[in-house]
Amino acid sequence: MKRLLAVGLSKADRNRVRDILAPLGWETRAVVACVKVAGELRRQRFAAALCESELVDGDWKDVLEKLTTQAPAPPLIVTSLLTDPGLWTEVLDRGGYDVVRAPFEAGELSRVMSLAASESPRVPCRRSTTVELRATVRSGHQEPAQLAGRDRYPTNRVSSSGRSNVSHQ
Repeated sequence: MKRLLAVGLSKADRNRVRDILAPLGWETRAVVACVKVAGELRRQRFAAALCESELVDGDWKDVLEKLTTQAPAPPLIVTSLLTDPGLWTEVLDRGGYDVVRAPFEAGELSRVMSLAASESPRVPCRRSTTVELRATVRSGHQEPAQLAGRDRYPTNRVSSSGRSNVSHQ
Protein backbone atom coordinates (compact mmCIF):
# COMPACT_ATOMS: atom_id res chain seq x y z
CA MET A 1 0.00 0.00 0.00
CA LYS A 2 1.27 3.46 -0.94
CA ARG A 3 1.06 6.23 1.63
CA LEU A 4 0.00 9.80 0.87
CA LEU A 5 0.61 12.67 3.26
CA ALA A 6 -2.21 15.21 2.80
CA VAL A 7 -1.38 18.61 4.29
CA GLY A 8 -3.88 21.39 4.97
CA LEU A 9 -6.81 19.91 3.05
CA SER A 10 -10.33 20.64 4.24
CA LYS A 11 -12.35 17.73 5.63
CA ALA A 12 -14.39 17.57 2.42
CA ASP A 13 -11.21 17.52 0.28
CA ARG A 14 -9.60 14.85 2.51
CA ASN A 15 -12.67 12.66 2.13
CA ARG A 16 -12.72 13.19 -1.64
CA VAL A 17 -9.02 12.28 -1.91
CA ARG A 18 -9.57 9.12 0.17
CA ASP A 19 -12.58 8.13 -1.94
CA ILE A 20 -10.60 8.55 -5.16
CA LEU A 21 -7.30 6.99 -4.07
CA ALA A 22 -8.27 4.17 -1.67
CA PRO A 23 -9.45 1.87 -4.50
CA LEU A 24 -6.06 2.45 -6.16
CA GLY A 25 -4.15 1.20 -3.10
CA TRP A 26 -3.41 4.51 -1.40
CA GLU A 27 -3.57 5.07 2.34
CA THR A 28 -4.02 8.75 3.19
CA ARG A 29 -2.64 10.34 6.35
CA ALA A 30 -3.86 13.90 6.86
CA VAL A 31 -2.41 16.75 8.91
CA VAL A 32 -3.88 20.24 9.07
CA ALA A 33 -0.71 22.27 9.58
CA CYS A 34 2.85 22.46 8.35
CA VAL A 35 4.21 22.03 11.88
CA LYS A 36 2.82 18.45 11.93
CA VAL A 37 4.65 17.35 8.76
CA ALA A 38 8.04 16.68 10.39
CA GLY A 39 6.48 14.38 12.98
CA GLU A 40 4.67 12.36 10.33
CA LEU A 41 7.87 12.03 8.30
CA ARG A 42 9.69 10.68 11.36
CA ARG A 43 6.97 8.06 11.93
CA GLN A 44 6.59 6.69 8.41
CA ARG A 45 7.61 6.92 4.77
CA PHE A 46 5.34 8.43 2.15
CA ALA A 47 5.17 7.76 -1.58
CA ALA A 48 3.86 11.31 -2.18
CA ALA A 49 2.53 14.43 -0.49
CA LEU A 50 -0.50 16.50 -1.44
CA CYS A 51 -0.53 20.03 0.00
CA GLU A 52 -2.71 23.12 -0.17
CA SER A 53 -0.83 26.08 -1.62
CA GLU A 54 -1.55 28.17 1.50
CA LEU A 55 -1.58 26.74 5.03
CA VAL A 56 -2.53 28.18 8.41
CA ASP A 57 1.12 28.20 9.50
CA GLY A 58 3.04 28.46 6.22
CA ASP A 59 2.72 27.37 2.63
CA TRP A 60 3.69 24.58 0.24
CA LYS A 61 7.34 25.76 0.17
CA ASP A 62 7.65 25.04 3.89
CA VAL A 63 6.25 21.55 3.33
CA LEU A 64 8.64 20.96 0.43
CA GLU A 65 11.57 21.93 2.67
CA LYS A 66 10.44 19.42 5.30
CA LEU A 67 9.97 16.69 2.67
CA THR A 68 13.59 17.04 1.57
CA THR A 69 14.68 15.70 4.96
CA GLN A 70 13.40 12.29 3.88
CA ALA A 71 15.65 10.45 1.44
CA PRO A 72 14.42 10.06 -1.19
CA ALA A 73 12.03 12.97 -0.82
CA PRO A 74 8.46 12.09 -1.76
CA PRO A 75 7.07 14.07 -4.70
CA LEU A 76 4.99 17.09 -3.67
CA ILE A 77 1.73 17.85 -5.47
CA VAL A 78 0.32 21.27 -4.63
CA THR A 79 -3.42 21.98 -4.72
CA SER A 80 -5.06 25.28 -5.57
CA LEU A 81 -8.59 26.50 -6.20
CA LEU A 82 -7.32 28.59 -9.10
CA THR A 83 -5.54 27.53 -12.25
CA ASP A 84 -2.38 29.59 -11.92
CA PRO A 85 0.46 29.07 -14.42
CA GLY A 86 2.76 31.13 -12.17
CA LEU A 87 2.18 28.77 -9.25
CA TRP A 88 2.73 25.73 -11.47
CA THR A 89 6.01 27.14 -12.77
CA GLU A 90 7.22 28.02 -9.27
CA VAL A 91 6.32 24.57 -7.91
CA LEU A 92 8.30 22.86 -10.68
CA ASP A 93 11.22 25.28 -10.41
CA ARG A 94 11.55 24.65 -6.68
CA GLY A 95 11.42 20.86 -7.04
CA GLY A 96 7.73 20.09 -6.56
CA TYR A 97 6.04 17.54 -8.78
CA ASP A 98 2.79 19.13 -10.00
CA VAL A 99 -0.20 21.36 -9.24
CA VAL A 100 -3.71 19.92 -9.14
CA ARG A 101 -6.80 22.09 -9.16
CA ALA A 102 -9.36 21.65 -6.39
CA PRO A 103 -12.10 20.49 -6.29
CA PHE A 104 -10.46 17.25 -7.30
CA GLU A 105 -11.45 15.48 -10.48
CA ALA A 106 -11.07 11.71 -10.01
CA GLY A 107 -9.30 11.03 -13.30
CA GLU A 108 -6.80 13.86 -12.96
CA LEU A 109 -5.93 13.14 -9.33
CA SER A 110 -5.55 9.41 -10.03
CA ARG A 111 -3.30 10.09 -13.02
CA VAL A 112 -1.05 12.56 -11.20
CA MET A 113 -0.71 10.37 -8.10
CA SER A 114 0.04 7.28 -10.18
CA LEU A 115 2.76 9.11 -12.11
CA ALA A 116 4.22 10.68 -8.96
CA ALA A 117 4.40 7.30 -7.20
CA SER A 118 6.06 5.69 -10.21
CA GLU A 119 8.83 8.30 -10.06
CA SER A 120 9.57 7.73 -6.38
CA PRO A 121 12.41 7.29 -5.58
CA ARG A 122 13.56 9.91 -7.99
CA VAL A 123 16.76 9.71 -9.95
CA PRO A 124 18.88 12.85 -9.61
CA CYS A 125 19.01 14.85 -12.82
CA ARG A 126 19.70 18.34 -14.09
CA ARG A 127 16.79 20.33 -12.65
CA SER A 128 16.38 22.86 -15.46
CA THR A 129 16.08 20.11 -18.06
CA THR A 130 13.49 18.29 -15.98
CA VAL A 131 11.35 21.41 -15.55
CA GLU A 132 11.71 22.41 -19.19
CA LEU A 133 10.95 18.88 -20.34
CA ARG A 134 7.80 18.57 -18.21
CA ALA A 135 6.55 22.01 -19.22
CA THR A 136 7.15 21.42 -22.91
CA VAL A 137 5.68 17.93 -22.96
CA ARG A 138 2.53 19.18 -21.22
CA SER A 139 2.13 22.07 -23.62
CA GLY A 140 2.72 19.75 -26.57
CA HIS A 141 5.24 21.94 -28.39
CA GLN A 142 8.09 19.46 -28.90
CA GLU A 143 8.76 15.79 -28.61
CA PRO A 144 10.49 14.75 -25.35
CA ALA A 145 13.46 13.34 -27.28
CA GLN A 146 14.09 16.75 -28.83
CA LEU A 147 14.59 18.26 -25.39
CA ALA A 148 16.04 15.38 -23.43
CA GLY A 149 19.05 14.93 -25.66
CA ARG A 150 19.67 18.36 -27.02
CA ASP A 151 22.93 18.83 -25.17
CA ARG A 152 24.12 15.27 -25.85
CA TYR A 153 23.27 14.49 -29.45
CA PRO A 154 25.05 15.93 -32.45
CA THR A 155 23.22 18.23 -34.82
CA ASN A 156 24.01 18.48 -38.48
CA ARG A 157 24.52 22.03 -39.71
CA VAL A 158 25.11 22.94 -43.32
CA SER A 159 27.60 25.76 -43.91
CA SER A 160 27.25 28.41 -46.61
CA SER A 161 29.64 26.38 -48.78
CA GLY A 162 27.23 23.46 -48.70
CA ARG A 163 29.40 21.28 -46.43
CA SER A 164 27.87 19.41 -43.57
CA ASN A 165 29.34 20.19 -40.17
CA VAL A 166 28.46 18.04 -37.18
CA SER A 167 28.57 19.80 -33.85
CA HIS A 168 27.51 18.95 -30.33
CA GLN A 169 25.23 21.37 -28.58
